[in-house]
Amino acid sequence: MRWKIAVDSAEQGVWDHDLVTGERYYSATWRAMRGLGPDDPPPADAEQWLARVHPDDRDRVALELQRSLAGDLEHVSLEYRERHEAGGWIWSLRRGKPVAHDSAGRPTRFIGTDTGVSDLKSRELEFEALSRRLEMALSTSTVGVWETDLTSGEALWDARTAELFGLPPRATAVPPGTWENLVPPEDRARTLEICAEGLATARGYACDYRIKLPNGVIRHVRCRAAIVTVAGVGEKIIGVNWDVSQDLEQAEALRNAKQLAEARSRDLEAAHQRMEHASLHDSLTGLPYRLYLDNALAAFVEKGDTNLVLLHIDLDRFKHINDTKGHEAGAALLVHVAALLRRKVGANDIVSRISGDEF
Repeated sequence: MRWKIAVDSAEQGVWDHDLVTGERYYSATWRAMRGLGPDDPPPADAEQWLARVHPDDRDRVALELQRSLAGDLEHVSLEYRERHEAGGWIWSLRRGKPVAHDSAGRPTRFIGTDTGVSDLKSRELEFEALSRRLEMALSTSTVGVWETDLTSGEALWDARTAELFGLPPRATAVPPGTWENLVPPEDRARTLEICAEGLATARGYACDYRIKLPNGVIRHVRCRAAIVTVAGVGEKIIGVNWDVSQDLEQAEALRNAKQLAEARSRDLEAAHQRMEHASLHDSLTGLPYRLYLDNALAAFVEKGDTNLVLLHIDLDRFKHINDTKGHEAGAALLVHVAALLRRKVGANDIVSRISGDEF
């Protein structure tokens, strides 16, 4: 009675197959697992039972059955899907063993249990699917995962982390100091300080640092790490690393391109100002042309400013100077007069050369 209560409470269905007499026994729990009532006929033989097995599992289960009947297995242990009377499939874990043999040593009777594992199998399949998605995400993103036991200091790297650091993958713990020795001395103190602070506050850490590969190549690495408590193990720090060298190179290239564009923009603006200045100013005297003066006078009119004095000056006998002393002497005289007029006016006044010797 104690054995029956224990088996029923564990939701294990008991089965007993006598291959000599053909008698088959199935407990009430075994029937309930499959949606069979007390009066519903169970499978009468192995063929009928196999017909209830999921097509994807049938060949594997048939091979296991064949090996069991041949006496090749001391124990029967397999997971498979079986059709439920209400529709759909249930996962069952079958365990059993032969309890009687004929004179040739072939099994003649099997007894065992079936345990419903549909919920467990569903979670297992979900976990496998999640693991595959995670593995695919990590492989496509080239992110490496690592962990360190905070009690023993033992560190484990996955293959991508080892590849990131330019080292061959290993299934065992990474020797102490391996990672620290890859960080250049000029970056090591700052990087270790960030890690130590994250561990001290139990908040984990995030940092960017450089590593020097065994072949001398410098690589920029970004790291994110968190502290987790694993039941029965203790505290671990689990983190991810990925190569950001290309990102930083692109960012640097963009910064350089921006600086170059800004410099070119400044040059263009300066050139524009020079061109504008040249279009409005006399190259000989540096004074504004007539157009500049016209614009200034228009601005006065627009503002309604009447406080204005306008003087029109020309040089007597300027043509005689050009004819007797030459054009260079005339040009020198114009430059001298322009400088003289600049000195004689205020900061807000305008001196303009409008043509020839006219100011």
